[in-house]
Order: sequence, then C-alpha cells, then structure tokens
Amino acid sequence: MPGPTYQSILLVDVEGSGGRTDPQKVALRGTLYRTLMVAFARSGLLWEHSRREDRGDGVYFLVPPTVAKPALVSTFVPALDGVLDEEGVRPSADRLRLRVALHAGDVSFDRHGSSGTEVDHAFGLVDAEPVRRTLRAADRGRLVLVLSDDFFRATVSQRFPGLDPTTYEPVDLSTKRGPVRAWLSVPGYAKPPVVG
Repeated sequence: MPGPTYQSILLVDVEGSGGRTDPQKVALRGTLYRTLMVAFARSGLLWEHSRREDRGDGVYFLVPPTVAKPALVSTFVPALDGVLDEEGVRPSADRLRLRVALHAGDVSFDRHGSSGTEVDHAFGLVDAEPVRRTLRAADRGRLVLVLSDDFFRATVSQRFPGLDPTTYEPVDLSTKRGPVRAWLSVPGYAKPPVVG
C-alpha cells in the first residue's frame, strides 16, 4: 500500500441543514455546488484537479500541494463569500450560509476514498460548536472560516498578501482529538462576533 501524501484539506458545510425539508435540502445542494464551482473558477482553482467527496450537506475537498496554501485563504475564501453575497437576500429556508475549514496534512487513499488523522482533525474543526455559534451570531455574515493552528501559522500569521491576522481570533476547541487551538474569521467583520 502506498504511503500518505500531503494535501490541503478544505471542508464546506451548510448551516442548519438538519432543520430543512427534503425538497429544501435538494435545492440547497444545487445552490451549494453552483456556488462552489463559481468560487473555484473565480479564484483560479481547477475544479477537476481537487479530489472531492459529497457529504450530503457539505463537500470535502483535497487540494493538491501544487496549490499554494495562502491562496486558499486569500483568494478562494473571498471568492466564495462574494458568490454567496450575489445570491442576495433569500428567505431563511433558502439562505445558504457556510462553515468552512482549512487544514493540511498527510492523507491516505484507497479504492473507497481517503482517510487519516489530519482528515479527522479538519472535520473536528468544521463541526465544533464554537464555530457553529460564531456563524449563528454573525447575522451579516455568509460564512465563518476556521483554520487549524498549523494552517494559520503557515499562512495568515506570515502575512502573505491579502492576509490580515487582526481579523482572526484564537479559540480552543474540544474535538475527538482532544482540545485544539484554531482561528476564526468572518468575512465582513473586523473580528468574529463570538468565540469560545
């Protein structure tokens, strides 16, 4: 069996999908995929170059190391937020708001898909309750971004072009992996409205 390979891990999860009807979920999934494909195109990422797995109310991407990690934060996330903004004001049942997580690490592959400790870590970030609370509190926001501590230190804290550490807040999250440090940001907010 070949060893794991290094990948950027991008998770996108829809807020509040559990409280929607089945027809609403189907419509929302269509909107989600259109939104993601446009954001990929606008940010210069090639949709077909990233492995992806459907998660029902979200999508899990593995982005190859040929894509610079800072670009995912400085280019893709603003493109995604911009496409969400263009959706305009919708009734709450149709409104698409997202939790987005970015992490990177070794990922193993088999004929069924992918796995690994770093994948588990990324899912723990996007599912953490403080991340959910932050998005709920950000009534003007369209997405909340959560970065693993390692991803933040390799990108945002280095102040690559377009990245501003002052718009992030550290938060300690409880995950299956145990307590971990992560960083939250909400586009359009000087600081995330709620942390912890």
